[in-house]
Amino acid sequence: EEIRDVSDTETSADLADCVEKGAAFHHAGCASEHRSLVEDAFRDRLIKTVCATPTLAAGVNTPSRRVVVRDWRRYSGEAGGMQPLSVLEVHQMMGRAGRPGRDPYGEALLLANSHDELDELFERYVWADPEPVESKLAREPSMRTHLLATVASGFADSREALLDFLDQTLYATQYRQGDDGSDNLERVVDETLEYLDLNGFIDRDDRIEATNLGHTVSRLYLDPMSAAEIIDGLRESPDPTAMGLYHLVCRTPDMYELYLRSGDSEEYTMLAYEREAEFCGDLPSEFEEGRFEDWLSALKTARMLEDWASEIDEDEITERYGVGPGDIRGKVDTTEWLLGAAESLASELDLASVPAIREARKRVQHGVGEELIDLAGVRGVGRKRARRLFDAGIETRADLRNADKSVVLGALRGREKTAENVLEAAGHQNPDMDDVTPDAEARPDEEEETEAAADGQGQSSLGDF
Repeated sequence: EEIRDVSDTETSADLADCVEKGAAFHHAGCASEHRSLVEDAFRDRLIKTVCATPTLAAGVNTPSRRVVVRDWRRYSGEAGGMQPLSVLEVHQMMGRAGRPGRDPYGEALLLANSHDELDELFERYVWADPEPVESKLAREPSMRTHLLATVASGFADSREALLDFLDQTLYATQYRQGDDGSDNLERVVDETLEYLDLNGFIDRDDRIEATNLGHTVSRLYLDPMSAAEIIDGLRESPDPTAMGLYHLVCRTPDMYELYLRSGDSEEYTMLAYEREAEFCGDLPSEFEEGRFEDWLSALKTARMLEDWASEIDEDEITERYGVGPGDIRGKVDTTEWLLGAAESLASELDLASVPAIREARKRVQHGVGEELIDLAGVRGVGRKRARRLFDAGIETRADLRNADKSVVLGALRGREKTAENVLEAAGHQNPDMDDVTPDAEARPDEEEETEAAADGQGQSSLGDF
């Protein structure tokens, strides 16, 4: 019941069904409340088995008697096919087994489909040493972000101080000298400082200092290139649409875009020209192949976000875009963060687009149309419950606070505990549902009830709200 009360998505309903049988799943598509409930219940031995992606392997205190690594290959977009997991990652997964103070021993299993694969798994994972650790500062986004942070924090205020600081890092040890014998560290620092200066994030007069804008970007922990892309787009479009804003943040380095599948290019090229006026920035030429393709990938991602904010069902989105619930959740969370950053940047620059950004952020956060933003913000309501309450005549948080309890109970399919939690969150004076009869006019229509019955869930199915 706690899991069902978290949200009204298909993932929530599926997870609750699994937990009723003593098992659970744990992946990026689960809400944070779902993941916490699963982790706590597993530690308390209420749940016996958890099927998980690597989200459960790193940094989560979830000890287990036995770990089974079923799949040791994973799809890689960069490789264009299945790639073996790293030794480090497999060992990290196995590290969940047999935690000191919890179990006298632990078991970790790798599943092999043949004797040849058995030998390969021994060589690849059991006898192998973990891969060497490599500095992530070698990635341009990391260098831009950390160099700006070092300046903004006042830790270094000159080129020499920056070089002295970076010379003590793992990056300098591994990459200080370039292939041609040149000083790679100095070159990267000079190029990064030039970029930060050109985009107004630092001043380089007597000493290097972060500007007000640079401090804001650093505080947001945003890639400065993402900040520059957002600022340029907002300056070109003072009154952006939700679609324009979704596309803008999807073009930034901080967003992992959806891949263009076979046949997608033609569809999204047509869509790009149809909605060209909404973009925050000029549509690139089709002859700029790499840039144009990136633009279309961002458009596909933005279209998925627009569908989510238009209350399209999660299962329909997964089918339409060939993604899983975790992909949707990941894109939604990243977009909410980037639009929050865009709102801060627009406020810093005193741009007129702040209200439009705030509305687009709240719509994607809750997955609702403009009219449901206030209602969906009530804890425990969510996108589908908000729509049912709205259709029953309860249109705002204030309406919910003073609502007829029978109408609320009817709109929430007779689920008394959920109705009590929602009314309490809205500030209702008396959320208790004792002796309250659901309003028949606010209940689902016959077709929805039939679908619920066919699912075998009755009023417990959150997917049909």
